[in-house]
Amino acid sequence: MIGDWVYSTFCDKPCKVIGIEQYESEYVNVKVTNVTGAKDINSLYFIPLTAGILEKNGFKKHNRYQYIYKDNYCKVCVSFAPRIEVDGMDLGEPPINVSIEGALFDINMSISEIHELQHALRLCGIDKTIEL
Repeated sequence: MIGDWVYSTFCDKPCKVIGIEQYESEYVNVKVTNVTGAKDINSLYFIPLTAGILEKNGFKKHNRYQYIYKDNYCKVCVSFAPRIEVDGMDLGEPPINVSIEGALFDINMSISEIHELQHALRLCGIDKTIEL
């Protein structure tokens, strides 16, 4: 989606999607910041959501696992579950839960990447720019 943060195989730092063009039936070019020319969508990778990124964007640490952002319109709570190990086997990265509450909406969803948080905020009509 336009405005999403991604990594590109053509750039060594995060890029923001600034345009999407479809050619023929399945080939898509994506224009991103910091990269000259359009790139194939398969050259893009999503950026994991971290506590550091949340703090940089005004989220306050509520407790060991939760970060909260509030304004006059809504409350956004992002919860990181701890890693789980069962019988010596690491179950991998657990999902991150995001809960967004407003006067006219209330959503809960599991996410793991920045662009998913961006989509959830847009879905609720929250005009919050995420910076890296």
